[in-house]
Amino acid sequence: MPTPPYIELHCHSGFSFLDGASHPEELVFQALELGYPAMALTDHNGLYGSMEFAQAARAEGLQPITGAEVTVALDIAGIPEGLDGLSGGSLDDPDGDPLARGCHMTLLAETPTGYANLCRLLSEA
Repeated sequence: MPTPPYIELHCHSGFSFLDGASHPEELVFQALELGYPAMALTDHNGLYGSMEFAQAARAEGLQPITGAEVTVALDIAGIPEGLDGLSGGSLDDPDGDPLARGCHMTLLAETPTGYANLCRLLSEA
């Protein structure tokens, strides 16, 4: 059985401050060079480079996937005392601050309805 192609589903552009450096168009050319049939752009908490990415990807024959890496804030005050954090760990980061930045979750839009829901979620956040 042949190995299925690799598809990057978590990629940041320069619109994700301190996490990405490339313009969306540059990411398209790199994906094509690596032989990807598709790729997701998932900037932090927004769809900042999505339009440029999608237009460049379609023009070059790469299937664009729209998404975002959203920050999920945990209500530390609402967590019962003595409850360990994620994966049996602690709710504290290595510096001792309770998850000051929250957790990240990557969301991908599969359909126009999913895209609309993602836009609504990002707007209300």
